[in-house]
Amino acid sequence: MAREKNKQKTTTTLCLFFSQLYFFTVEFGMCKQDGELRVYGAGLLSSVAELQHAITSTEKQKRFDPEITCREECIITAYQNAYYYTDSIEEAKEKMRQVHFATGFPSANSINPLPPSDAVRKQNKNILENLSSSVLS
Repeated sequence: MAREKNKQKTTTTLCLFFSQLYFFTVEFGMCKQDGELRVYGAGLLSSVAELQHAITSTEKQKRFDPEITCREECIITAYQNAYYYTDSIEEAKEKMRQVHFATGFPSANSINPLPPSDAVRKQNKNILENLSSSVLS
């Protein structure tokens, strides 16, 4: 019973960890290209006002470090307190791969764009059921 609760806590913690990283990369991420800061986050690209705020508030631009970024508050009703960048999009992808590998979550390298085999479908179904039961319990 205690082992199961630990597993649930770990799964919930990892889900929160990855949701924070998602928020500050996919939604509000920035990277450098040819030495200039570029934006790739959908949240920034969809808001001209926040985009302007992010690129002019240099004191809020911080290097992307998963261990630090995951502790940043995600704000959905106002501008972010910080915007994270990497020196390249490749660096951002590599850092996320390292995090996935370190936590045991599937990495981007294991994603296959072709339709999955029955064995992979079954494995994915098991993963989703385990995650769902852990989060909902």
